[in-house]
Amino acid sequence: MAAYLLERDGADEVLMTYLRGSVAQTIKYDDRATAIAWGGQILAALRDYAGRFETRPPLAAVKAVRDISRRLSRYVDSMDLEGGTRNG
Repeated sequence: MAAYLLERDGADEVLMTYLRGSVAQTIKYDDRATAIAWGGQILAALRDYAGRFETRPPLAAVKAVRDISRRLSRYVDSMDLEGGTRNG
């Protein structure tokens, strides 16, 4: 879905806000596997889109990649996982 929307609309601020918000909502309301999978799919679509540009990618896409990466990193770091120690 994200790849389609990026292809159709480009990296405008409205779409980037929507994608950031959808990752935030899935982290807040969904189970771990769904949240990580959804965030990863959005992140992969954004990185693929940004990588298509020979010059600089749109700043909105770069900011969204950074924000979503940071949010997912914090989410994973905050998890208590069985059988492991927390490195961080």
